[in-house]
Amino acid sequence: MWKGKYIIKEHETGITVFHNTNKATMGQFFSISIYGTEADWNELMQTEEDGWPFKKLGIKDGMILVKTGPSDEQYDASTVEGKELSEEYFKLAEQIDTILSSFKII
Repeated sequence: MWKGKYIIKEHETGITVFHNTNKATMGQFFSISIYGTEADWNELMQTEEDGWPFKKLGIKDGMILVKTGPSDEQYDASTVEGKELSEEYFKLAEQIDTILSSFKII
């Protein structure tokens, strides 16, 4: 179902997974990145009870790995193509938690 429908872009602290479309703007499914140290995370949790917009995935070498996203979809639902892309985006986005549960921190 996902084959050919996503693009992974690497950045300095992790990756971002986007909806693969022929449009300049693409919906972001999720990002996985290094938030900071455990102390940084604990400081955030003092002000943001649930960590929003971050979801803690785990700890690697004392650094917190987080997930953000999905973003708001980026398609013009007033057009046929935009409506189809929007529907595809939301159908795929429903599976993000299942995909993330298959990841392993190594």
